[in-house]
Amino acid sequence: MELDKMEQAHRAQILQTLRQIPCGVPAGWSHSVFAVGGLTHIGFSEQSPEKLVCISSQGQSVIDCATGEIQFCDENYDEYELIALAEPLGDEVIRLAGISGGGLRLCTKRGESLSLISLEYPKSQIVYASDFQTPFLSPAACAAIWNDYEPLAYGFSPCGNYIAIACSSDVTLFRRLTPLEND
Repeated sequence: MELDKMEQAHRAQILQTLRQIPCGVPAGWSHSVFAVGGLTHIGFSEQSPEKLVCISSQGQSVIDCATGEIQFCDENYDEYELIALAEPLGDEVIRLAGISGGGLRLCTKRGESLSLISLEYPKSQIVYASDFQTPFLSPAACAAIWNDYEPLAYGFSPCGNYIAIACSSDVTLFRRLTPLEND
């Protein structure tokens, strides 16, 4: 019984800490939302890290995260191998993340990270932290940048200047206001 009480007290303390995380767009970032019906997979280009490939029931597109421009292209992806080709990106093979698995970068060399927490399950929050902080030790230094039901995929671009969060109906993109050199 003593262990149960300790566990309950520990959980209460963690929840109290995580509820201190402010919501909103982190300083130095902007965000926009793109409606994409039936979204299933996303993936950043390694060669042009501002380009995000989106696979959906409506087709395949490439979003330029720097400008917001969307280019539609022929579908050319393998949901089992989690790869795609997109005409605007030439012959580069794009690694995908989404309903079939896979994942995007969850941290940068600059000490930024993204964490998924579920304080009010089934809703989830994605928490951005910088300077090697964590939501558990420095909640006030973090920001809950997304609050919705389970995301399909989320993560940083290869250069670390963009964050993409995908759910079945849209992609939320964050863009660093002053781009930094590639990670």
